[in-house]
Amino acid sequence: MKLKRGQVLRRLIVVVFCACLLLLQQTGVSKATENTTLSYRVRISSEWSKYKSAGKTAGSTKSEKSITNIELQLNSVYEGNVQLKTYADGGWCSYANAGDTEFTSGKIEAIKVRLTGDVANYYDVYYQVHLTGGKWTGWAMNGKAAGSIDLAQRINAIRITLVNKGGKAPGSTKNPTVSAPEITYTSALKGKTFSDYKALGKISGAKKSNTPITAIKMKLKKSQLTGTIEYRLRTEKGKFGDWISSGNTAGKNKDVLKFSGLQIRLTEQLAKAYDVYYRVRIQNYGWLDWTKNGKTAGSKGLDLAITAYQVKLVKKVSEPDYETELSYIKSEEQEYVIRINKQANCITVYLNKIPIKAFITSTGEATPTGTFYTKVKYRWHQLIHEVWGQYCTRIVGHILFHSVPYRECDNRTLMRGSYNKLGTTASAGCVRLTCGDAKWIYDNCKLKTKVIIYKSENPGPLGKPKAQKLPPGQNWDPTDPAFCK
Repeated sequence: MKLKRGQVLRRLIVVVFCACLLLLQQTGVSKATENTTLSYRVRISSEWSKYKSAGKTAGSTKSEKSITNIELQLNSVYEGNVQLKTYADGGWCSYANAGDTEFTSGKIEAIKVRLTGDVANYYDVYYQVHLTGGKWTGWAMNGKAAGSIDLAQRINAIRITLVNKGGKAPGSTKNPTVSAPEITYTSALKGKTFSDYKALGKISGAKKSNTPITAIKMKLKKSQLTGTIEYRLRTEKGKFGDWISSGNTAGKNKDVLKFSGLQIRLTEQLAKAYDVYYRVRIQNYGWLDWTKNGKTAGSKGLDLAITAYQVKLVKKVSEPDYETELSYIKSEEQEYVIRINKQANCITVYLNKIPIKAFITSTGEATPTGTFYTKVKYRWHQLIHEVWGQYCTRIVGHILFHSVPYRECDNRTLMRGSYNKLGTTASAGCVRLTCGDAKWIYDNCKLKTKVIIYKSENPGPLGKPKAQKLPPGQNWDPTDPAFCK
């Protein structure tokens, strides 16, 4: 069909208009690309690197030295800025704008980068970090974290780049942050199969009975650090087996029905970032204290099998409130057993199950009942309320055997009123004794001596002794060797 001249002209105008519009759009994008650049540099020790851009590496992936400062620069035809936030020394700093040099004086573990203003409507900002002794994380974008948090993994190199809004990421976005690992563990008791896996310090094994563990298994999960968990058991004959790694079984030997020792350790980066704490419950004794990082938990030469255990991962920066003084009992079994009757305020000392001594005491409402093992000794030790005790022996936590308190670290400042309350419930929780009786325990009962605290109307097989009452004005203990003739 033949077109009229006017129709041809109108169509030509439309074509030209569309072509011009397309050209303007392309010119605008090109102009934006050419006039928007993000550059960055880092400082390691006292030296600054050269400025990098477009995803090139600033820093050194081969150095164990970490980045302490980062500086960004943004040049764009659009209004707005680029901001950086760093994680160091256990916390995030505030966002800082491009051009600010001193973002942090600590060793950086993670970063967040974001665009602000009009430039954020045209670009996404991507970034990834390299961790000391490790590898590159995945790419993070627009204010999300990249790096690690409190894992002792610091940044030694970074890459940052701009991508047109909604464009394809420069690489993998998987795992931009290093997540905390998890350890699960299980056990098989004699005559039974493996129980359900436990985690976070929960008990695996027999909580009350003396049924021994015959095998254990552990698994390391969710770890992006190099390294693994290893563990091994020792037979009652005194020999440890080979180290077993995550997911494999230690034990289950048909000829071995009891194991008396346990060791657990971490390797490589995992060992640098975490401590592994563990403790065991052994037959007849009960729970021992926590130990860590490959040390032995259990007993030797006592024919006492492990019946249960617990495991915890603790960050290196943490200070766990675990007792670690009595995690391992050797073959030298305690000669004495001390039984404290909390209700009667009387102590009976046994030698080879024979009662040989009785002491009058003062316990308190806070004195715990149960079975414990002495841990530490102090010649003098400051107690609560800023008073002092002589010949102190720690039972558990803050509970001690000690003499009647003194106002000062001086044996002529005895608190006479407290002394005259011996035989009654009067302490804040510790076990008070005459100086002579406290010294006898201090001198004769070695550490790890078994202590049983219980309640009974019957004071004990040797009865309840009586303490001498002190007259007004006497400020010293008549049983103190310093005053005995």
